[in-house]
Amino acid sequence: MSKSDALIESKSLRESVIDRSEVLDKVKKLSLLPDDVNASIDQVTAYYEVGKEAINSLIKDNREELESDGLKVLTGMELTKFAKSFEDIAIIGKMTRSLTIIPRRAILRIGMLLRDSLIARGVRDYLLNREANPYSGLSPEVRAIFVMDDKVQKLDTRIETLENKTTIDYGQQQRLKKAGNAKAISVLGGKKSAAYQNSSVRSKVYQAMWNDYQEYFDTNSYSNTFTKDYEQGLQYVPHWTPPNNLMREIERENGQTLF
Repeated sequence: MSKSDALIESKSLRESVIDRSEVLDKVKKLSLLPDDVNASIDQVTAYYEVGKEAINSLIKDNREELESDGLKVLTGMELTKFAKSFEDIAIIGKMTRSLTIIPRRAILRIGMLLRDSLIARGVRDYLLNREANPYSGLSPEVRAIFVMDDKVQKLDTRIETLENKTTIDYGQQQRLKKAGNAKAISVLGGKKSAAYQNSSVRSKVYQAMWNDYQEYFDTNSYSNTFTKDYEQGLQYVPHWTPPNNLMREIERENGQTLF
């Protein structure tokens, strides 16, 4: 399937460009009714250079989509009122009993759906090429602003991605380790405390602290902390508290030195 045919097959793709009715005049001059809003079936037929039956058949097969764009069949008083709004009433014949009015949006959709028309293909190609190059038609200055904004956004995305995937460097590892040592020593009661001197208790404190850290930051080691979590990690360590059972064990160990 060609890029041009993608618009024929995909309603979602048509919806994404349906507001681009200015494309019609860029491909070919479009003649409208005197209200300068709508076209008749004959005018749409002339624009796309196909037989009237092709347009009627397409409208029948895609009426719901086209009516959502404003296509409407006027009859009775509604038709009379519409005709009287024109200075030249003769544009709509006296014997006319109904008139299908087709606004630009619906005319554009017809171009996206019509297969056997070189003009319709030109409309589809223009839509898709413009989508591929959204800056076409803009002045060099304005285009430069948009291009720069895109580059900044892409750079921000890359930085965010790096922060999410990059781990801290050696210096940051050492600062976290230093903060962890200071906290563990404080929890144990200082380097001269019995709890600190007891290697088993001391080991339990370090293990509990870093296990909690790893679980909180979802990492297998403090040295593999993600860059984005580093500052928070430095705040986490000083505020860490040991589990109650471990705290009681530290207190009992240090209490033995009093007797």
